[in-house]
Amino acid sequence: MASRDETTEDFSSKMADIVMGGYVCLALALGNRAGLWDIMCTFDEPKTSKEIADAAGLKPKFVKEWLGAVVAPGIVDLDSSGEKFFLPMHRRNALTEGTPGATNYTEYACGLPVLMKDFDQMPTAMKVGGKGITGLSWDDECPGWAWYQHLSVDFMQSHMVNGVVPTNKGLREQLEKGISVLEVGCDVGTATNVIAENFPNSNVIGIDINDEALKKARADAQLKKLKNVCYDIQDIYNLPSEWSDKFDHVYTIDTIHGLRPRGSLKGIFRSLKPNGTLNLIELKGNAKMVDNKDLVNAPYLYMSNLIMNMEDHDHGHGDEDDHSHDQHDHSHDKPDQSHDHGHEEKKSKDNECEHTESSDIRDDYGQDSELRPCGDGPGWWWGKDNIFKAVKEAGFKSAEEHKIPGSYTHVVYVCTK
Repeated sequence: MASRDETTEDFSSKMADIVMGGYVCLALALGNRAGLWDIMCTFDEPKTSKEIADAAGLKPKFVKEWLGAVVAPGIVDLDSSGEKFFLPMHRRNALTEGTPGATNYTEYACGLPVLMKDFDQMPTAMKVGGKGITGLSWDDECPGWAWYQHLSVDFMQSHMVNGVVPTNKGLREQLEKGISVLEVGCDVGTATNVIAENFPNSNVIGIDINDEALKKARADAQLKKLKNVCYDIQDIYNLPSEWSDKFDHVYTIDTIHGLRPRGSLKGIFRSLKPNGTLNLIELKGNAKMVDNKDLVNAPYLYMSNLIMNMEDHDHGHGDEDDHSHDQHDHSHDKPDQSHDHGHEEKKSKDNECEHTESSDIRDDYGQDSELRPCGDGPGWWWGKDNIFKAVKEAGFKSAEEHKIPGSYTHVVYVCTK
């Protein structure tokens, strides 16, 4: 509810800030794609717009206009002469990739033009009977795929070792000494290879159902000459019996919300050694909108979910009821994957029985969510209460929610068998 003291002028000022911030967001994104932020970070003293343009190989008149858009909100400084520009050192980590523990916000800004490419189709898609939007393609040449990959790589490289690992008491020391590690839903292996590269004494396995993604993961591991990592196609609902009590540590990133939590978490539980740990990394959020009002990432996540669900996956059936369960939310899942691990054919009779046992549709978790479900699971905002419930029912003796330093989108649930 609005504050009793809020005036029309107060709200107008607020709206002005929001709308102008949208244009700043476009400037952040353009600077990212044009390489201007990287160029600005090479300077140790103020430069003219022409010097910046020349260094970037861009047209000076366009660079000068761009600089005006990032000087006004206080991102780039303009000196007293009005001719030279400088990006202070303390701002650079938030505008470029590769700094441990830092978030590259310009990459999130790039989501605005990527997600809004079908903007003119969206009003029609929202109408009853309206046709869905063309949507994003997730092949290697698509801007949507490139954007997703940049977000994933930036998060995993920046936060896995220096953000996620320290939330587990003693885990860094164990990894340095050497333990067995499993990533569930590893996709192209970015996080798996990061862990393997930083902790060469530990043995790391990444599993997924997407063979093409695993080929890329293996190629990246080979390029980095990693000897302590391997990849395998596995169904989390039906892991090999010899994998029981096999791993010291398991982690999964943005995966369980697209699976049946009960079946997938029980599979992980069985794979862990006694007192082994699971890092369940999920988006920060709650099942009910009323509990998300103060989350800084809420507008980004709600709009991403809205736009992805407008996509015309069924040749024009863009008006399914809100409770429809056949729509797949791509906004935070691995592209080119349905996450439908439970529908893989298995020859083992024992595995077939195990699959049947855990085949409850969405396991009841997240049914109170006000958003669409995701793939086989409850959706990316199924809520921490449901997560704690699912973890407990899977058999874990404890679970704690931890913030990930530098990340405003994700949290990690540290669970102990």
